Amino acid sequence: MITEDEWSLILDLTKVLSHFADATDYLGGSKYCTYSSMNPTIIEIMKWIRPSSSNNNFTDINLDRTVDAFGEVSELEKNREINTPINTRNILDQVKKNLYDAMIHYFNPASSEALLAVLLDPHFKKLQSFTPDQKQVAENELQNKYNEIKSNQPSTASSSPPASSQRKKKITI
Repeated sequence: MITEDEWSLILDLTKVLSHFADATDYLGGSKYCTYSSMNPTIIEIMKWIRPSSSNNNFTDINLDRTVDAFGEVSELEKNREINTPINTRNILDQVKKNLYDAMIHYFNPASSEALLAVLLDPHFKKLQSFTPDQKQVAENELQNKYNEIKSNQPSTASSSPPASSQRKKKITI
């Protein structure tokens, strides 16, 4: 029988995981997904799942190690596990921390590429999901990229005026 604490944990986990479902619907429901819309969505999810506790007694997960969640378990172990209530204390925070750590591991929404993509997208260019420091980094990165491209362009300075101004002179004389 599921205890009251276990039901409460299930409801809390449902709330946490609903943010992933909403993000999946949002990103999957559009005709196209851009890199710039993905990053603010990830940042919002990370805000929701950031562990509320500063307790560092959590076990760290190894994201490089593959674990089979569907491994064989004997019937005796299944019955014993299902009939034994679990201690739900800090499980929600542990799940949130593991999800948060996995998102940090797989996505870096504060990378310069992500910041530039968001900054250049008219839907997100105000960078509302980002901190003031991240906004400054994005603006600096954009300025650096602009300067880099500008310095790689061949010089267009020449002694004769552009053709359009030459035409103007001919027309006005």
